[in-house]
Amino acid sequence: KLILNPAKERTIEHIEKTIEEIITKYNVDGIHFDDYFYPNGGTEADVTDYNAYVKDGGSLNIDDWRRSNVDNMVERVHNLIEKHNNDNPNSSVAFGISPAAVWAPNNTNCADRGQPGGMNVICQSYSSYTDLYADTKKWVEEEWLDYILPQVYYNFGEDYKEIVKWWANVVSKTDVKLYIGTAIYRVSE
Repeated sequence: KLILNPAKERTIEHIEKTIEEIITKYNVDGIHFDDYFYPNGGTEADVTDYNAYVKDGGSLNIDDWRRSNVDNMVERVHNLIEKHNNDNPNSSVAFGISPAAVWAPNNTNCADRGQPGGMNVICQSYSSYTDLYADTKKWVEEEWLDYILPQVYYNFGEDYKEIVKWWANVVSKTDVKLYIGTAIYRVSE
């Protein structure tokens, strides 16, 4: 398995250069990221980087530090694409991400995994915030994305409604577009 470590500046620069090449050389409509940022549960690959961060006076816990690394990458990709669009009046490259459906469970019933303002879903729901160290809600609020496409691969029941309603509320305060990813295998359900 190959993991590009978001803690490394050279990783971010590699991503920026790759995207810059794509949007400069090709007439593309957008750059789209799937939901994998850190492997589920983290990785040992960045522990040395985290320890160096702490030794240099860093105060974030490892989970928040990982989210900060991914935030940095997302913001820099946004800035790169925004600059490209501003410098090229005929360009309107969009930037979007399709994260796990759940940002985070709410902290009312989920003290260990929940977050203030989280979703009313079961505590152990797979979430971008807790499991992948990706603060997808922040990216929408900061308008670092042109669109977000949560992977709502659920039956069309209460969880589906809760997740879609929650995301609709988050984007309603921004210019970020919301698209819902629905698994084709759920159509017959």
